[in-house]
Amino acid sequence: MSASSAKSKAKAPALSDQEIQQTYVRLQNELQALARKIGELESEADEHSLVLTTLDEALAEDPDRKCFRLIGGVLVERTVKDVSPALKTNRDGIHKVMANLAEQYKSKEKDLEEFKREYNIRPRGHHLPPTHSIASRNTLRQIDAFLDAHNIVRAEHNATALKWSLDLAQKAESWVDQCRFEHTNGVLSEQPYGENIAAGTGVFPISAAVASFVADKDQYDPANPTYLHFTQVVWKSTTEVGCAVNQCRGIFDPSLGSASLYVCLYNPVGNVIGSAS
Repeated sequence: MSASSAKSKAKAPALSDQEIQQTYVRLQNELQALARKIGELESEADEHSLVLTTLDEALAEDPDRKCFRLIGGVLVERTVKDVSPALKTNRDGIHKVMANLAEQYKSKEKDLEEFKREYNIRPRGHHLPPTHSIASRNTLRQIDAFLDAHNIVRAEHNATALKWSLDLAQKAESWVDQCRFEHTNGVLSEQPYGENIAAGTGVFPISAAVASFVADKDQYDPANPTYLHFTQVVWKSTTEVGCAVNQCRGIFDPSLGSASLYVCLYNPVGNVIGSAS
């Protein structure tokens, strides 16, 4: 046997049509089970975050304020300063489990894709849950909302749809966690990236944040291009985006309460002088 043939990849074992179908369905079911579990954890993490937002406000005003926590099916009286750290620990633990499940999902997704190639399987009309959500604290709903808000505007200006970047989302998280309502000025990566930032009190959803990014579009003059928040959103060579949001106090007047701070990062960077089109 020649050296080259000895190193050749082993062929897939011969399977009957029934065995191929059974294996394919099993791999699909495993992926869907992981996706359901991740979805459940996302909802649980969301609930923790909502409670923590309320507790953080109470913590700033009266740390000894009484509250109740359900422990072992029994409501137990605690203080806000006792409950808040425990909830944060629980939420962080949920995120770690989600990250672990995300890695399992990616591994099994790879196995499925390899199996499909080996046996030339081309499913019709079947879509497995996306993997871009996990390992960051963004939920599937949030990611879809960020992408939809951007891509609706981009479609109006003949720019291709953006894809989600987990790496950019994690960098955005690291910035919003500092509750600094200012641009990062490129400190999050050695590679250049674009960015938009917005904050608002009260009801300030993702759609409103992205709408604020493009609020300066009327200032754009194609005959004399300027570089705006809007132009970064619709920059044609940009292909991916990652965003994060955090509830922050101290951004605005304390009487207005906490604010939703949004940061979106873009790659490749837009607003490149001399490249407007």
